[in-house]
Amino acid sequence: MTDQTIFCDIAFDFDNVIHQYSQGWKDGQIYDPPMRHCEKVLDKLYKDYKLCIFTTRENLASVMSWLRKYNLDKYFKHVTNKKPVAKMYVDDRAVHFDDWLSFYAKFDEHIKLLYEK
Repeated sequence: MTDQTIFCDIAFDFDNVIHQYSQGWKDGQIYDPPMRHCEKVLDKLYKDYKLCIFTTRENLASVMSWLRKYNLDKYFKHVTNKKPVAKMYVDDRAVHFDDWLSFYAKFDEHIKLLYEK
């Protein structure tokens, strides 16, 4: 689980997708349990798909430690802080892109939601 070019079927963001992240960054601590139903769904997916985690966190050892604590490490082939090559990305802050005009039409709605939190 090191940083080279990583290929996976589904790449999951860590904070607010795997880790609840209820208090935001909080000095980089990983303080919450997994998101509700996370393990149940991962258990179904990993049988047929290669899963990985991507995060902006620099301390990947702390992410791995947290995954082991909750017995989630078995589901992921890689953990990285560089965007992997994947067929699908699951990220709480992503905006689906079709084309520039439809993106811009959705932009105001998404930016408002981001700053309301």
